[in-house]
Amino acid sequence: MPFGANRPSILTDYKRRWTLEKERIKRMVIDLVAVLSVKYRFVKPRPDLQYFQVTKIAKGLYESMYEQFATGNLDPIRPRLCESIEENLTARIANRPKNTHLQWKLHRYIGRPALMSYRAGMMQLNDDNEKQTGITQAVVRIRSEQSLRRVKRVRAADGKVLEVLEEGSVMGANDGSKGKEVVEYFVIQRMIRNGVWGDWMIWGTTQESTVESVERARRRKLGLGDDE
Repeated sequence: MPFGANRPSILTDYKRRWTLEKERIKRMVIDLVAVLSVKYRFVKPRPDLQYFQVTKIAKGLYESMYEQFATGNLDPIRPRLCESIEENLTARIANRPKNTHLQWKLHRYIGRPALMSYRAGMMQLNDDNEKQTGITQAVVRIRSEQSLRRVKRVRAADGKVLEVLEEGSVMGANDGSKGKEVVEYFVIQRMIRNGVWGDWMIWGTTQESTVESVERARRRKLGLGDDE
C-alpha cells in the first residue's frame, strides 16, 4: 500500500483509493488462508512462523546488509543473502572507483518497522507432512534517517594514507550530523526443505503498489492488453 503523500486521499480521490483498498483486502484474505494452511494443515509438527518477531529480524538483517555493503566486504552477511541480491551488491561493490569505500550511518528509525505483507505457500507437496517444501516471505516497511558518504584513500606527501570525502557523494549533512529520510520495503524469506526450516534470508527490496500497477495486473489476468 502506498505510504504518506503517495496514498490517494479517500476524500478527494475515492475511486483510486478504493482500487487499492480492494486489492489490499483481497491479498490479506488470500495471504491469511495460505499462512493458516501452512501452519495447521500442510506442515507437521506445527511450525513457528515467527509472525510477531519478523519486523525485529528484518531490522537486524537490514542494518547488517548495509553496514557490510558500505565496507565492501559481504562475507559476514553472505550466508543470509539470496542469490539475486548477492549478485546485485557484489556488482555494485566491484564498480566502485579504486581505493574507495562508503560510510553508512543509521541515525534513527522514524517509527517502528511495519509488517506490510506476510505470505506463505507450498512449493512441493509431499504425502508426509513432516517432509514438506515451502516458503514464507515478509515485506517490512523501514523508515529511517540515514547518511551515506563516499570516502577515497589517498597517500599524502609524507607517505601517510588519508581518507578524503569525495565531492558530491554525500547523502545527508556533509558533517554526518544529520541524515536523509529514507523509506524502503525490505523483503526477507524463509524456506522449509524436506521439513527443515532454514534461516531468514534477505531477498532485497520492492516498491509500493500503484493504481496503475494494480490495473495492469488485473488486465493481464483477464487476458487483456495493458492499453485496453
